[in-house]
Amino acid sequence: EVIKPALDAGKWVICDRYYDATTVYQGVVMGHHEKLIEQLNYEATLGCEPDITFLLDCPAEVGLKRTEKREETDKKRDRFERKSLDFHIKIRYGYLALANKHKDRFKIIDSTLHEDHVARKIREIISPYL
Repeated sequence: EVIKPALDAGKWVICDRYYDATTVYQGVVMGHHEKLIEQLNYEATLGCEPDITFLLDCPAEVGLKRTEKREETDKKRDRFERKSLDFHIKIRYGYLALANKHKDRFKIIDSTLHEDHVARKIREIISPYL
């Protein structure tokens, strides 16, 4: 209802997560049938596939520490952020495996670096599209 019409109108669409999150959380971590997840994703998105997917990667321990810091500023962690370190390690490796499978669109960025460096790297990657 939103993405396809915007793309058809020649607009850019920027999403936080999109269907790769479903693939990793439901398929890789929860163990649901990968082909079924892919088919459901295709149907739900009307076949709209991202041109670029940024994977802001960091070790699971670093990511969990960041959520703990956010919680100190009154932002509660969601149900996934409260899960165990082992769960988050599986999530990370699930995303890295997905990035390896779709090398043409995934751009892995080391998010342990300073946020200015991360932003600069993203701008470098998208600048040819502007």
